[in-house]
Amino acid sequence: MSSFNFDSDSVLGLTHELCGIQSYWEREKVGEDGSYNGVHEGNFARRVRDLLSECSWLTVTMEEVEAGRYNVIAADCPLGDIEMLFTAHLDTATPSDGWNELLGSICEDKYYNLGAIDTKGAIASIIDACKKVGQTKGVGYLFYVDEEYDFKGMDHFIQNHPDVRPKIALSGCGGQARMLVECRGCIEIYMQVRGKSGHASRPREGLNAALALMQAYSAMEALCNSANALSPPIVTSINLGGFYAGQKVKDGTKDSAAEVAPVANKIPDLAWMVVDVRPGHVAITGDALSQVAYYAIDRFNSDLENADYNGTIEGDGNGDVFRRIRCLRDPAEATVWVRHYRGCYVSDPEAVQVIRDAFNHMIESEDVNPGQFGYIDVAEIANLRGASLVCLGPNGGNQHSRDEWVSIPSLIAYRDGCARLLNNFKPKA
Repeated sequence: MSSFNFDSDSVLGLTHELCGIQSYWEREKVGEDGSYNGVHEGNFARRVRDLLSECSWLTVTMEEVEAGRYNVIAADCPLGDIEMLFTAHLDTATPSDGWNELLGSICEDKYYNLGAIDTKGAIASIIDACKKVGQTKGVGYLFYVDEEYDFKGMDHFIQNHPDVRPKIALSGCGGQARMLVECRGCIEIYMQVRGKSGHASRPREGLNAALALMQAYSAMEALCNSANALSPPIVTSINLGGFYAGQKVKDGTKDSAAEVAPVANKIPDLAWMVVDVRPGHVAITGDALSQVAYYAIDRFNSDLENADYNGTIEGDGNGDVFRRIRCLRDPAEATVWVRHYRGCYVSDPEAVQVIRDAFNHMIESEDVNPGQFGYIDVAEIANLRGASLVCLGPNGGNQHSRDEWVSIPSLIAYRDGCARLLNNFKPKA
């Protein structure tokens, strides 16, 4: 049994309503002509717009990011005058099978539903707090699409609103009842190497694309490891997400893996990989990783050239013996695509103290270790606009999986924290 029901507090009822509106994106339902026949965030964006429009002091707009998908932006002032920005993403992960708890149910002090913690509970809290506090000055709200997939909503906002430069920002996506004040970036790299096939018994007649690509990965890994000796002490990680090598069937791209046929007694003439890097230092960029990868391929080709010769030993007539160097193979050809490059950020402790003070009644432990946390696209507001950003939501669990839940007491406390923060921006009498 639970002491809570949907009439217990306005924020719980609103969370239940918002979770009832599906807002996920199914990439596999995009047709070759660009058409889409799945769920998207449109209906949810319209409901959020309507709720914010009930606050007469806000100017509310919807901006189409792509067909049927919208960002919702609201402010109590011109956008260029925003000092404090509340933000959260409208989309959820796609539904998971095997839920043990009924969607939309309350069990003890937990509310279960898709999006409850990521991030519809936070959106409900921000809107409910806005209504309870009333008129403010210098506050903006951004609820955006596509955080779970390709960051299109945040990219659209950044590109179309260069005038929005808040001093501080609070994202409802992130540390659950814990503050995240610094965040690693996110770099997604795809790389392909073309070599030359040959029989495995005569490796010098071919050019092993797999070995070349492995050398490129090792170079990127070495660069990432070097950053961990630098300051600030946020660990840079690198992950080899996929590696395909063999006889070429179809070239890979930045969107799809190469198609290959592995044959034990043939030298691979094509290799493709996808790499995920989480940089903790500004020195680790997409360009830097691309450069070391290309350099590694140059070294690979250079080593081959110095190892190839025509099999004859000749003299120079003065008693010195030397090898006649002749490259027997064309060099490996490499292509690197940087699909995503998002930098890391570190917020100013003094600037975010006002957020820490507003939520100190609900923060359960020390700040989140950024080395144990993924990337959040709202970091672009810190990177490109200079805002000091805090990611903080109510306590909960199982996001991106079955039985997603939010703690009801923490949800209420989070709404109250949003209200405390907003009270700092009430118009002076």
